[in-house]
Amino acid sequence: MKTKPINSPPEPEQLEISVFGPGRGECALVHLGSGDWICIDSCLDRETGRPVALRYLDDIGVDPAQALRLVIVTHWHQDHMRGAAEVFEQAKNAEFVCSGALRSDEFWTAIAASEAERNHEQTLSEFARVFSILETRSPDGARPGTAAPIWAQDGLILWERAGSDTAVPVHIRSVSPSPGARRLGMKEIGAFLPRVKETKRRAVPLDPNQQSVAVWVQVGNTQALFGADLENSSDVHIGWQAVLRSPRLPSGQADILKVPHHGSKNAYCRDLWEAKLISPATALITPFASASRPVPNEADCARIALHTDRAFLTADPRGSKVKSGDRLVERRIRTTPRRIRQVVGKTGHIRVRRQVLTGGEVEIELFQGALQLTEYIVRSRS
Repeated sequence: MKTKPINSPPEPEQLEISVFGPGRGECALVHLGSGDWICIDSCLDRETGRPVALRYLDDIGVDPAQALRLVIVTHWHQDHMRGAAEVFEQAKNAEFVCSGALRSDEFWTAIAASEAERNHEQTLSEFARVFSILETRSPDGARPGTAAPIWAQDGLILWERAGSDTAVPVHIRSVSPSPGARRLGMKEIGAFLPRVKETKRRAVPLDPNQQSVAVWVQVGNTQALFGADLENSSDVHIGWQAVLRSPRLPSGQADILKVPHHGSKNAYCRDLWEAKLISPATALITPFASASRPVPNEADCARIALHTDRAFLTADPRGSKVKSGDRLVERRIRTTPRRIRQVVGKTGHIRVRRQVLTGGEVEIELFQGALQLTEYIVRSRS
């Protein structure tokens, strides 16, 4: 794999998919050609504390205010949306996209009332800031409270660009959440809200994964599927089974997959790999790092490797080895006999590029500790 400097921008008609992940959190930036970009999810850069999307765009000389067309938050888990409001604030010409399962006052009531998981409060704060930004961007004369994001659902066109002599056509659509997932999400929320004259009930933590926004991106003849954290299920009305059965699913097969839910077993769908991906597809994995229970685990890695030898990880799923001399780490070593690993390390970066006007090979570049899955499998067994 040839590697250019990390701060080298893509060529004008070159597709780029950059996936970032420090071991906890993820973000993807996609260059659609002709200077148009989208951002899918957000995490913070470990070194600067800034949203990694803004740091990278700055590094390659791209102005997010002019370039970003969409800022998409696939679901409301903290590891997918830290810094999303700051990205959207800088992306002055972008639209904000989130799951259609959020399109309810009950959702905000339930999450605000929830005391069961602190992360809900943090994600609510991000969403509150996004909605405040949307209000400030409303044109004069707009009714207060009418500013809204794009509520994603299966088959919804999020953004399009017509083709020309100098630019390829672009089609971006959400392929989830399904109608069943949206209905189920609202039903679960409603079940824990107080009715008239009832004692207020505590909202339980919701699992947002089945309401995730999976996104299909077509740039010219190249197609990519961003799987968010969408899970597989035996229920044909939700998850990947619903996606595959939807008459609104784009035709053709994707060349590139952002593997859903860190490569875990509960998001694996054989039918997806065999029916909607080329073979071998380029698979991009953002692990959920853990010294004791990494995702993907050994079985997950082996399962993915059966489908493709072109799979890549943004980071070591077990975390990175700590450096000696760190006083905090030394204190931990004195209190535990186990081998110490740093769960969250540098922000790993997988960069995929491809010429879309003339065609060509998919180019892969790895930065900041990103590695090929086959290399990790060998390393983890040694």
